[in-house]
Parts: sequence; structure tokens; C-alpha cells
Amino acid sequence: MNTISKIVIGVMSVTIVSGCSTTDTIEPTRQASTSSDSFAALLLGGRMSAADVDVAATKAQKFALGTENNPVRAHAPQGQRAYLSRLKCSDGSRLQFNRAGSFGAGPYGSIIDGYALSCGGQRQDGLIFMDMYHPGHQEDEAVPGYTID
Repeated sequence: MNTISKIVIGVMSVTIVSGCSTTDTIEPTRQASTSSDSFAALLLGGRMSAADVDVAATKAQKFALGTENNPVRAHAPQGQRAYLSRLKCSDGSRLQFNRAGSFGAGPYGSIIDGYALSCGGQRQDGLIFMDMYHPGHQEDEAVPGYTID
């Protein structure tokens, strides 16, 4: 019997034996499943109810718009770019932006994105955080330090 066959038989044996265990080992499996379900929901945009979004928005408003605790809400990546394209620098010039990456779960339970900004070729301090999982939402308020069309 070769090494691969031994490994396959070993994995199958462990799987079969674990299915015969007591409820003490079933409960952690449920918790792991719930945890992976939560992770899947996070990847799919959190999927909060409208009432929960309203509660989260009220809490988020205690923080400056565009921060990790109060990300700009938008509908899809196109909504994020549309919002950023409407922002103007303090001198009235158009803002340049680049997506810096994803930054984990935000206050709405979905993954937030960070954008690096520059005005007149000068990179600005910090990032603007955005949450693209808000179908139909268009933010009309500018983040601090900028104006919006």
C-alpha cells in the first residue's frame, strides 16, 4: 500500500469515527459552522435588515463620515467611484483616488474598502473608508476636508 492510500484511508477513518461521537463534539462543530456562516455573510455584504442598518447608521453618525466607524455607504464599486468623483479638494480641484484595499468588517457587518486620496498630485493623509453593500444608496454629504458636487 502506498503513502497516498494510507493517508486517504486515515482521513476517511477519522471522518467516520468523528460522525459517531457524542453531542459534546457536535456542539463545537455547530459553532464552527456558525462562524463560517458569519464569514460567508461578511463576504456577501453582511446582509443586515433595513432596521439593523438604520440602527447601525445612527451609531455610526457619532464618528466622522469616511472613517472606519462611519464608512461612506454606496451601491457597488461603481457607486464608490461615483461618490469619489464628485468630491473636490479644498482648492476646488478634482480629487484623485486609488483603492488601497479591503479593511475587514465595518459597522454594517460588511467588508469596507479604503481609498487613498490626492489633491493636485499631493497625497493626502489617511484614507476614506467606504461600504459598497448598500443598494440604491447615494451619499450626498462630503467627508471632512472636501466638498461635493
